[in-house]
Amino acid sequence: MSKEVVDVDQVLAELKEIMEKLDPLYREYRQYRDRIKHLRAERREVTQKLNEKIDEIVANTEKLKKMRRELSYARYEVKLINDELRNIRNRLNEIREILSNRPRLTNRSAEALRKELERLELEYETRDLDPRREKRLLEKIKHMQEALTEYERYVTAREERGELYQKRSELIEQKEALIEKIESLKKEIGELSESVDKLKEEAASLQKKKMELEEEISQLMNKVNVLDEKMRPLRTRRDEILNKFGIRGHNLTFEQISKIIKDRSAVLERALKKYQKGRFTFEEFIALAKHGLI
Repeated sequence: MSKEVVDVDQVLAELKEIMEKLDPLYREYRQYRDRIKHLRAERREVTQKLNEKIDEIVANTEKLKKMRRELSYARYEVKLINDELRNIRNRLNEIREILSNRPRLTNRSAEALRKELERLELEYETRDLDPRREKRLLEKIKHMQEALTEYERYVTAREERGELYQKRSELIEQKEALIEKIESLKKEIGELSESVDKLKEEAASLQKKKMELEEEISQLMNKVNVLDEKMRPLRTRRDEILNKFGIRGHNLTFEQISKIIKDRSAVLERALKKYQKGRFTFEEFIALAKHGLI
């Protein structure tokens, strides 16, 4: 049994009502989506800056650790030098005592005394001596040995003093260079520490900004989801109506859609009349069947 062509005015009235409800929802939906897009771009930029700050903090922190190790080692070297200088000072005091008592070698030189001592020792070892002569000879040898030992100790101390003075000068020079290095390191560490603190403040500010952006994005996404829930049944019904007339493209205005529906409804009406008379094409049959008219 044949049916009547759909009531176009009723369909258009319903469609108009649906689109009037959808349009403001779509506008609000698009505003939220555009805002979310902008916020996500801003979040990417903030995240990139934050990562750069973090990388810089990590690099500078490692540099600070290295500089602090250098500073600690330089201070340790100064301590070692101070210990060595203290030992040199103590040794110079001992040498000063030794040199304050210059030994006397009568009128003969040390070399002459050595030769004389060798002669006496040879005499003692090779000649037969009476006890009194042997005793006097041994006392003389002992006296000359003590005198030569004192003199050699004096000469050695004097030579050592010169070496210690030279060593002390070198150590003082090294110490001054280390102290200069320590002061330079302390200054660099202070400046770099301030820089790291500033970077941390900037990173904290960027992290806060990122969290604020994420919170705003989350809130907007919730609003988008609410709008989507409101629009879903309206879109479904709109699409059902449009599909009946083979209309695709949701960017069409109501006026454009209305014209298409009226035109196609008129075609269907003519096809239905031809069908009722038994004169219709296969395409017209398909169109009528699609719209449930036959």
